[in-house]
Amino acid sequence: SQLRRNVLRITGLTTNEYITYLRLTHAKRELVCTQKSIKQIAYESGFSSAYYFSRCFHQHENMSPKEYRHINRVL
Repeated sequence: SQLRRNVLRITGLTTNEYITYLRLTHAKRELVCTQKSIKQIAYESGFSSAYYFSRCFHQHENMSPKEYRHINRVL
């Protein structure tokens, strides 16, 4: 419970929200910098399925992982 309180105090996010934020940050970097499939990125980022990853990603970024990759692609 102390960890939960400290994470909330420092980040303003619950522990689960912060973990999701970290996973999505990792996934966004991978989408832009690699050629890995979205499914592979989802699993490597700690999501239980590509579907759940896509749903979370869309909720936070208001676009699909594929759209994000297309818009932010590093040449």
